[in-house]
Amino acid sequence: MKHRKAVSFLCAFLALCLCSCGFIGPIEETDDPELSFPPIVVHSKDPNATDPPAANTDSQLSGNETNPDPGPGTDNTDPNAGTDPNAVVTPDPNAIPFETTYELGIEIPPLLANGLEMPVDGATGFASVNLPVWPANPGDRAGYKLASFVYGDDDENSTSTAGKANLDASSDFTGRTTKFALVSNASNQTVSTQFTGAMAVLVPGTGFQIIEEVGDWWHINYVDQNSIYGESLTSGWIEHRYCFINLPDVIPSILYNDTNCSGSIFVSCGKDIPGVTGKSFYNTFAYNVRLARNEFIMPMLYTAARDVCTAQHKALAEGNCLEIYQTFRPLQTQKAVAGAVQEMANGDPEVKAGISTYPWSISWFIATGTSNHQIGFALDVTLVRMKAAEVKQVASYPYLRCTDFERYSMPTPMHELSLRAASQLGPGNATLSVGMQNSPCALGLRGYFTTSGFTPLASEWWHFNNTNAQLSTTACPSKGDYFTEQLYSTLPN
Repeated sequence: MKHRKAVSFLCAFLALCLCSCGFIGPIEETDDPELSFPPIVVHSKDPNATDPPAANTDSQLSGNETNPDPGPGTDNTDPNAGTDPNAVVTPDPNAIPFETTYELGIEIPPLLANGLEMPVDGATGFASVNLPVWPANPGDRAGYKLASFVYGDDDENSTSTAGKANLDASSDFTGRTTKFALVSNASNQTVSTQFTGAMAVLVPGTGFQIIEEVGDWWHINYVDQNSIYGESLTSGWIEHRYCFINLPDVIPSILYNDTNCSGSIFVSCGKDIPGVTGKSFYNTFAYNVRLARNEFIMPMLYTAARDVCTAQHKALAEGNCLEIYQTFRPLQTQKAVAGAVQEMANGDPEVKAGISTYPWSISWFIATGTSNHQIGFALDVTLVRMKAAEVKQVASYPYLRCTDFERYSMPTPMHELSLRAASQLGPGNATLSVGMQNSPCALGLRGYFTTSGFTPLASEWWHFNNTNAQLSTTACPSKGDYFTEQLYSTLPN
């Protein structure tokens, strides 16, 4: 069985290489019902690559166009939009009411024992920090977890500095270390830190295929780019605490809509952000063999995945479904958006007031440095009402697939970067904003997540942080200075 997994991984890797070189074209979805996403436009860096669905419009946006309609159930025609940063977007009078009754008449398949819809084996994962790969499962033996190289022991909460190593610079550890360079990493990043006895060190953003999970460890297939035999398939063990998992591989019932791939919908005070709105920042839309459909790559810390799944199934039980717009966001994208918003604010008093009126500041709406999206425990999400669904299968594992839906009306359109989108009156002020108080749908979304291990962000109704994932990676959080454009997913056992 493991041999078959290795062959599947190698085939996926070869297909990825052929696609990137233009030798084979995109594989189109043939059997999955078409959802009500708008038409397709080309944003891909590779002319032969699969195109993501357009975010909100039939064509590319110019700098003078107004923000396009974000879809059914979301109002974008408020007469006050773009004139008053304190204005609350008027709810669409035609918007559907928030519902909490499941009426589809289709039994929702139960979760697996791992708390997810699918097994992790065969899923795509990513290293979020420099991660040593071990030739055998270390199990509970001390000295192999990443914290031991940071704190000198395996305790994540240790305050000891004995044996503390700088993971960004050379250390005096000995042993073989393979130095990886990501294809998508323009700086050709290498790893200088050495881990005693490790087969290799995966740099942040390196993709791999999960073979199995045993305790705190994943057995993985990865591509050794520095083997004496050239690029070769290798397997080893890594600590999954610091790994991302591709959410669609393990929670396929969620709707995924990465608009920073298909065409950014970031605006401020209802106005397009020059150089941002409508722009495709990366290409994470590809044919997923595991799911037999075109899908976005949506990485998030593995620790958070179960809690996301819990929130989704609370929504499904009431006839609703999560639609995720963003999980991991590359630091390069974060800085580009933050810089553009700041520049826009410098020349537009309305935008400046919208992001800096006390007690708010720009960092509450778009962090100017590393954010929780780069670390991997944050997501931007909204809610839809399912109109139709069917039970699909991945190998022998069933899940509910939404085939038609309506978006609920929310306090503002998704990714409105101003105090209009605030869920609370201010940082540390638990009083809900007027927009939240007037939006049962936003309150419903908030309830699904706050009862599933997440905390809301005061400045954005759509943003939630996973507490467990945040606490579990404090020893060595991701910086996010990489892309996650590789996909190695295959069928589970």
